[in-house]
Amino acid sequence: MLTTLFHIPLRIEVGGLSLPLLGWGLLLGVWAVLGAGGLIWASRQQGLRTAVGAFGPPLAVSGAVILWGLPALDDGAGVPIRGYGMMLLAAAAAGIWLSIVRGRSIGIDADTVIGLGLEVFLAGIVGARAFYVIEYHEQFFPPGRSLLAAIPAVLNVAAGGLVVFGALPTAAVAATSTSQKKPMTSRPVSKRCFRKNCAFHTSPSAMCNTKSSTAGEVKVLRPTARHRMAA
Repeated sequence: MLTTLFHIPLRIEVGGLSLPLLGWGLLLGVWAVLGAGGLIWASRQQGLRTAVGAFGPPLAVSGAVILWGLPALDDGAGVPIRGYGMMLLAAAAAGIWLSIVRGRSIGIDADTVIGLGLEVFLAGIVGARAFYVIEYHEQFFPPGRSLLAAIPAVLNVAAGGLVVFGALPTAAVAATSTSQKKPMTSRPVSKRCFRKNCAFHTSPSAMCNTKSSTAGEVKVLRPTARHRMAA
C-alpha cells in the first residue's frame, strides 16, 4: 500500500479563477450547506434539541478541521492523503453503513446510528493519537521544546502516528455517553421472525406482520403468500 496516495491542493482553478478549496474556501461552503440541511432534516424527525445534540459536536469538529486543521497539514504540494487513513475511513464508513442496515431491522433510525458512529470515530482517533504521543513522547517533547511549540506536531496526524489500542477506551466512553444522552430503543421482533432470518433481509414489518395488543405484547399474524414466497 502506498504511504501517500495523492495530494489535495489548497487552491483550484475554476474558469480561469484561482479559488481557495480549504480554509475559508469551497469545501467549507459545502460543509455549511450539507450540515444545515442535515440538521434541518434531523430536527424535523427528532426535534431541534436532539438533532443538535447528536450532530452538533461532529459538525463542529469537522468544520474546525476544514477551516484550520487541513491547511496546517500542507507540505508544499498540498494536503497529503495517506493510504492508512483512507483505509481507516473506508472501514468506518462500512461499519456505519452495516450498523444502519442492522439497526433498521430492529427499529433504530439511521440518523441515530450516524450520530453515534461519528462520535465514536472521532473519539477513537483522539485516543489512538494520544496513545501514540504518550508512547513516543520523546519525539514530540524533546529537551528544550515547550508544550506550546509541541502542539502542531501533536496535532499533525497526517504525518503518521495512530495506535489502534488507544482508540478502544475513548470510543467506548463516547459510545456510552452518547447512548445515555439518547437511549436507543428498538421495536420488538418475534422469535419466529428471527428464526427465519427475515429481519436481516428486509424490514420486520414487511416480512413478519406484527401488531401490538392492548397489553403491549406483540402478536405474530400469519404471513401472506407473498411473504412466504419471499422467505
